[in-house]
Amino acid sequence: DWVWETDPTGRYRYVGPQCTTLFGYPPDELIGKRLLDLVGVEDADRIRATLVQYRDARQGYSMLEVGCRHRDGRKICIETSGTPFFDQNGELLGYRGIDRDVTRRHATTENLRLYERAISTTRDLMSFVDRDYTYRMVNEAYAERHGRPRESIVGLRVDELMGHELFEQVVRPELDRCFAGEDVHYQYSFD
Repeated sequence: DWVWETDPTGRYRYVGPQCTTLFGYPPDELIGKRLLDLVGVEDADRIRATLVQYRDARQGYSMLEVGCRHRDGRKICIETSGTPFFDQNGELLGYRGIDRDVTRRHATTENLRLYERAISTTRDLMSFVDRDYTYRMVNEAYAERHGRPRESIVGLRVDELMGHELFEQVVRPELDRCFAGEDVHYQYSFD
């Protein structure tokens, strides 16, 4: 985590030494700079508007995700939180805050979105069922096959969708093999 303090215009007047690890810059090179100087081009307008909105409202912000550039040119993603502080007359003196590197978390989230998109667009019927035989995810093809919206299937037990007899005689034994760690290749026609 990297701690910092800015003046009312957003220029850093204190930066903790962790900025070297986070951004690749030593503290003395960031004094007088703004977060916007570190933000990637694709995020600049959004972050500028957001920070101005918080400053004008004299409010703090929490866990704002920002795409930045490390000194070596690679993209990083930080999560920034800041709290305004004021003088005895209520004049804004600046913000104090903390940033953390969330690059890995951001990449993982993006990869999950891509997987979800791939799974939801395939015509193969796909579902994820937990050990309580409850649907945790179904793709669009699965939902269409059962004539229901995806949201109405997630949270149901398999036997509630397929019927008790089919579940007990056909589906449950195969799921139990999967839950036991077996590599199961199974195909069944529900027509």
